[in-house]
Amino acid sequence: MPILWKSLFSYYKEKQPKKWKQLLFCAFGGNGKAQLPKNIARLLYGKDLYGSVTRFEQYAACQYAHFLAYGLRLRERQEFMLRSIDIGNVFHKALCIFGEKASKLEGGWHGFSQQEEEVRIRLTEESLIETLQEERIPGAKELLNDTARNYHFLERIRKMLQKTTEILVYQVLKGTMEPSGYEINFSKMKLPSTKILLSEQESIHLHGQIDRLDQTKQEPLAIRVVDYKTGKKEFSLLDVYYGLQMQLMIYLRAGMESAMQKEGMEDTEETKENGLGTYTAGAYYYRIDDPFAKEKEPEENAWRDQLKLDGISNKKETMVSIQDQDMVIDGKFRASASSDVIPFAVTSKSEIDSRSSLIADSEELSDLMDYVQDTMVRFGKEILDGKMEKNPYKKSAEDTACQYCNYKEMCNPKDPMQEGTFRILSKQNVPEDISTWGKTKEEKKEDKKEGEE
Repeated sequence: MPILWKSLFSYYKEKQPKKWKQLLFCAFGGNGKAQLPKNIARLLYGKDLYGSVTRFEQYAACQYAHFLAYGLRLRERQEFMLRSIDIGNVFHKALCIFGEKASKLEGGWHGFSQQEEEVRIRLTEESLIETLQEERIPGAKELLNDTARNYHFLERIRKMLQKTTEILVYQVLKGTMEPSGYEINFSKMKLPSTKILLSEQESIHLHGQIDRLDQTKQEPLAIRVVDYKTGKKEFSLLDVYYGLQMQLMIYLRAGMESAMQKEGMEDTEETKENGLGTYTAGAYYYRIDDPFAKEKEPEENAWRDQLKLDGISNKKETMVSIQDQDMVIDGKFRASASSDVIPFAVTSKSEIDSRSSLIADSEELSDLMDYVQDTMVRFGKEILDGKMEKNPYKKSAEDTACQYCNYKEMCNPKDPMQEGTFRILSKQNVPEDISTWGKTKEEKKEDKKEGEE
């Protein structure tokens, strides 16, 4: 940007913020399919795109918001206060430290079955104290101990963390998988999924970390990823389809590649033939929450049911059993069983209850990972082509991309004239067959012919 224009831009932003927003809206905020010239897009973004999965999920939510955040690099003014993201960091770091301490027990996490409850409580408390002394969480220690209000806030965090580790230990003990890695920074590892080619000269470089990777202790290899969340996000195939939730599938692929790299399996013919889904037990969110904060202390079963993992599971009996041994007897699903670890239930006829289970077979899990990777490629190419359309999604009156957008004042989404800019996301547009996602009609016909043959 020329120095004169940069000076004017900075002047209006600092001295006349209202006028600055109006000017910015006039320049970039009109309706219609706005697009930057390719050469300008490359000057803004470079030929390689760097970022976390969240960046591309924001593009899926609204191209224009992505342009403002990553093209113009607009940021909110920093305030000295404890934001929810800071609390999220406290929980994430504390659970990472707790996991590492648990792994050092004799027998790892499964060693808790031989330990007194006081051991888990003590490790949890130690993990929280060490977290508050972390320099990488700015001001956490000072802010949390600054006032009486913050003291009570700290007590609430302590209580939630103790309940969280109690539930997490219970979930691990119900299966045979063992946590094998925490806060795995896959951007530092040479994994195929971290560098996605867009062309011979252009690529996406992903960075991020897997909160927890669980793995079978004996052959055959199977893994699951667990991502800790402090918000209300729930796993949704609708959101995966539209690119709003790509994180779990990207992390699952990276986790699988990491485990295979460790086991020396990444380049074997068997691995290539089977596909990554063959070795996948599931991908889940764990929501750090107190669902009964305003109620009387509930029964333990209610806690477990409310805080069970949320995501997608491999429907194979062995994959369900290694996550919850109570669900399978003699190699078959137990009739009328309902898991309090994963979203999985069985009918009285020992069949999977599709109403209470979010499942996929191994091939479908491979297809999901491939679809999300292809979606990333499509988004990357569109960004470098200069797409910046104001196209926020809308699933309902209460669920839109504008709801928590930092830039909504510049768009004024409540303006009746801008109602037409919303993209309506509907479940009816999502194909039931995951293997057909992203395929053209011709490709679907070809697949059908091959299946009939």
